[in-house]
Amino acid sequence: MAEVSVELLRFVQGTDDSRYTNFWCLKLSFRTYYGQFLRSWGTGKMKKQQGFTLIELMIAIAIVGILAAVAIPQYQDYTTRARLSEVTTYAASLKANVSECLTTAAGTTATKVGACDDLVAVGLPAALATAGANPVPMVDMVEIAANNTTDIDVFFTPEWAAAGANDVTDGGARIRYRATPNANGSIAWTCAIETSVDAVISKYVTQDCRGITF
Repeated sequence: MAEVSVELLRFVQGTDDSRYTNFWCLKLSFRTYYGQFLRSWGTGKMKKQQGFTLIELMIAIAIVGILAAVAIPQYQDYTTRARLSEVTTYAASLKANVSECLTTAAGTTATKVGACDDLVAVGLPAALATAGANPVPMVDMVEIAANNTTDIDVFFTPEWAAAGANDVTDGGARIRYRATPNANGSIAWTCAIETSVDAVISKYVTQDCRGITF
């Protein structure tokens, strides 16, 4: 475009004799510029305005907001489940103690249950039943008790708030693992959560505990 402007200035300022020559130079410069313009337009290489419009920024902000509203709660639930996985790992080791006690105890089912109905009987410290005395940070306390004369219940009270489960309003909500001796000598384990917080903590516990309450 600069070449066209120069040739136009020469045409205007030139004498009568030179204007004829300058006219053809102006025409040639314009034709060259016009050809470049058409080629740029045709190939989509024209320079575009830099930056974002207000509408584009508003759309981007809306998309980020929607993603944040969905992703952040999901991430928080994920991290809470990861912390509470310590409860499951800890429970596995304690359940092994109960299973060993029930398997090695002699007599009827009622006799076996009676022989394994507390922490000390299954080889665990009685202090585990004291709040905050457990070696696992995500477990507040553990209790073992007989259910009639047929089962042994192991109750775990997780540290819900420390795990990030702030929607669990009942800090004393427990997870129960129940051991039932079978006639063939095996031990069947089931899991359940307290009814009062079933709908809230189901998303935090393992699949086998969901939908089963006590």
